[in-house]
Order: sequence, then C-alpha cells, then structure tokens
Amino acid sequence: VKSTYGKSTQTSDGVTISYNIFEPTSDGLNKPAIIIGHGSMVNKEMMKGYALELAAVGFVVVPFDFRGHGQSTMVEPDNKTKDIIAIKEELSLRGDIDMNALGYIGYSMGGLGQYLIQYDLSFKCFIGIGTWLNSSLRTGTMADPLNVLMIQALFDEAVKLPNLKSSLATRVGIDVSDVDTNKLYGSFQQGNASMIYLDDNSNHLTLAWDEDFIREARDWAINSFDLDVIDETFYVNIRALILLLQVFGGIGFFFLTLEPLSKLVLTPKS
Repeated sequence: VKSTYGKSTQTSDGVTISYNIFEPTSDGLNKPAIIIGHGSMVNKEMMKGYALELAAVGFVVVPFDFRGHGQSTMVEPDNKTKDIIAIKEELSLRGDIDMNALGYIGYSMGGLGQYLIQYDLSFKCFIGIGTWLNSSLRTGTMADPLNVLMIQALFDEAVKLPNLKSSLATRVGIDVSDVDTNKLYGSFQQGNASMIYLDDNSNHLTLAWDEDFIREARDWAINSFDLDVIDETFYVNIRALILLLQVFGGIGFFFLTLEPLSKLVLTPKS
C-alpha cells in the first residue's frame, strides 16, 4: 500500500481540508475510491485501519479531517458536506479514478455524508459505523446502486439498535419486528443490498479499531464494486503483531539498559 500524508485542499467556502491517501502500489485507470469521514472530536488518523485494508484490495482511500477537526481549519460546524465535495473534486483531478464508482464510510458524526449521498448517484456504497441511518436514504437500483451496511456495537453509547432497525425496516419495506441483524436484505446484484452488522462485544469507541468491523467493511466494499481481489491478506493482524513486538522489544531494551545506566548515573559512596 502506498501512503501519502498531509495533503490539503480548499472547499467552496474557503476552508482548508487536510487529508491522507492510501492506495494500491499498482498502476492502472478507473480505480474505485472510498472517502472516509471521522467522528466528532477525533480526526482522520482514527480511521487508518479501514483505509489500509481497503487500499490493500484495490481502492484509493481518502480519510480526511472535517472542518474544525485535526489539521483542517475553521471551527464553523455547518456545511460539512462541502468538505466531502472538496475531497471528491480532488479525486476527480487525479485522472485514474472512476468517478462513478465511489463509496463513503462515515463513523459517528461522519454519517452526515448521507445528506450528500442521497442526491449524488456517483456513490454506490455507504458504510455507517456507529452512526444513524436516514430512513429516507435513496434505495439503490441496478442502474443506480447504493449498498448500505450499518456497523453497530451492542454496547454503543451513542447509537441505539432499535433506531437502526426502525430505519432499516423503512428502507427495505418490512415490519420492524421482522428486522434481524447480520442478515442481508436485497442483493448486490440488484444494487440494493442492506444490512446491520452487530457485534456483541464492542462499544462506540472500539468501532474505529475492531478488526471484525474492519473486515466486514472491507468485504462489503469488495462486493459492492465486484472487485476481483488477488491479495486477501488481512493486514490488521500483521500490524497488531508488529505493535506487539515493538512493545515487548521496548520493555526488553529498558531492562537491558537499566543496570549500565544506573552505574553511569549513580556514584558509589567512598
């Protein structure tokens, strides 16, 4: 995966938006792209795990800082959809992106991207992580697909499962009492796949890092764009192993140098 950090662009109302890019190392044209919006009081770095896994299977992925967050400017809380539009315009300038094959991932506050997706048919996939689902969000068709995955933690403090079920019931046209979690409604072939993925051992904060959620989001995106994935390695496990080695290596180095440093610093009594 090729990573580019610290890039920026301007919105139509003059706000500087900071973003990173994660993409495949291979060349090619007409790549699908996914924009990632973070939650309130955090920043784009929180969503790096999702970005890396999606880039590894062929997506160009752009996590960005909403205005008033991270390295983006302006405290003004309104007009955040303009931040997403600015990132989309940046993607269009690259020349290697299929601008009719876009996806959006919104964590918590980032779910506001639905207000843009409702009218922008270039978005074929929406993945909401610990966020609400607009019951009126457009239903996908074969001509204009929109596959919607809602990732929910059982102990989520911000979003309640009954509310998600109610919105999904409206979306798929069934009674709310008939809505099950971890069950696919519609289909990717018809462009209207919808599902609530529920994990029974997580909360709102861990949604951004949980490897099960990241894997589910990656697989949903692959199916939404019908990607032919060659490398199915799950890099979250590799990164966790590297982190573990670094932690234990640091502890070992500390104890290894403790005695020499104590002899150097402490002067023995005469």
